[in-house]
Amino acid sequence: MRLGKLQSKEGIIKSNYSHGRKQPKLPTIFINKSIQNNYMDSYLKHLQRVQVGESTLSKTSYIEYNFAKFLPTQDDPNYSVLEIGPGFGEFIQVLNHHHIYNLDIYDNDKTVLKYITKKYNIHHALCAPSIAKVANKLRQYDLIFILQVFEHIPKNQYRSFLTTIYNHLKPGGKIIITVPNGGNPLNIVERYGDLQHENAFTAFSLQDLTHYYNLKHATNTIQPYKIPPKSLINLFRILAQKLLHLILFITYLANGGIYQTIYHPNISLIITKNK
Repeated sequence: MRLGKLQSKEGIIKSNYSHGRKQPKLPTIFINKSIQNNYMDSYLKHLQRVQVGESTLSKTSYIEYNFAKFLPTQDDPNYSVLEIGPGFGEFIQVLNHHHIYNLDIYDNDKTVLKYITKKYNIHHALCAPSIAKVANKLRQYDLIFILQVFEHIPKNQYRSFLTTIYNHLKPGGKIIITVPNGGNPLNIVERYGDLQHENAFTAFSLQDLTHYYNLKHATNTIQPYKIPPKSLINLFRILAQKLLHLILFITYLANGGIYQTIYHPNISLIITKNK
């Protein structure tokens, strides 16, 4: 895919692109003025540093295996998606594989949005310190996808963040939030041992979000973020992981509690808006 040169005017950046299929209007990057000196401008470099050894193909296979079941089985040009924190675009690749192109993205780092709009076809890219500041730019969505982002959000922003995205979810739509699993003690160092993370979540605290912030007509489920059984090495990793989970269960039991039941490194909260 080839894109034209980015041009900037009054905080709006438009990107021309060409593709072999009919596309919507030119995608627009809206950059809220308060974001210009945001400390997260270096987050793309942070992603490049922490993802050493983790290929894009590996991430897309994880996303496909764990979340493809939530995507429509037939082509629907009206099916709309908002991704918050698109990273290097792995979820966008999965969406395109399923012929889903009606996509908006949000990030608080403008370099991420510029990277994504150079590589993929999207409708709108929104940039602001918080998503509430660009709420008037959001549409109504069938799916809102948040992969390893929510743990970076300060607690005092949970209410505005969740109510904003829930208000832009269509009836019957889903919000998928995936975070490192605080119920696995190994994550304390491996997943939360940096300056980027604000909070650790367990399956219980994730489910509490819909109740504490009164998301009306919402139901939720929790699922582990599983290794896709796509190769011999992954099959070996799955067996080794089951052994580790047994050890963790015994450790919790010896410690006097067996409250945690999911020990995978990452867990997902799936919120459904029933009306």
